[in-house]
Amino acid sequence: MGNINVPFGFIQNGKIYLSGQSGLPDREIGIVKNDDEEASVAYFVDKYSVFQQKMDELEKQVSISEIMGSFLMKLLHLKKLTRTHNGLGDYMVINKRLEELEKVVRAEILENQERNTAIKRDLLDDLNEAV
Repeated sequence: MGNINVPFGFIQNGKIYLSGQSGLPDREIGIVKNDDEEASVAYFVDKYSVFQQKMDELEKQVSISEIMGSFLMKLLHLKKLTRTHNGLGDYMVINKRLEELEKVVRAEILENQERNTAIKRDLLDDLNEAV
């Protein structure tokens, strides 16, 4: 029995595979249930769609938040999941978006740390002058 190509993957011997992306190997993500290839593929496409919605929501939260750093762990968790999540879709696009968002968040964290350090130095200087 040969491969049946589906978007971002293929079916082989009743198993659904995500095609390798960015140098990663092909990966089994599930099985065809009840001999219904179409419904089984749709299930994994939907799983990817839900994952993509999580990414969209994270981007939205970061864009409106005054405290971007609070989202760093969630961002890193989603980034890690792009390599193991069992869905059919372009995870490298999501990974690229996460990398860009991570740069923004880390820059904001660094800026806040520098501002906090300056405030603490000013307070120490004021305290030393008062003594």
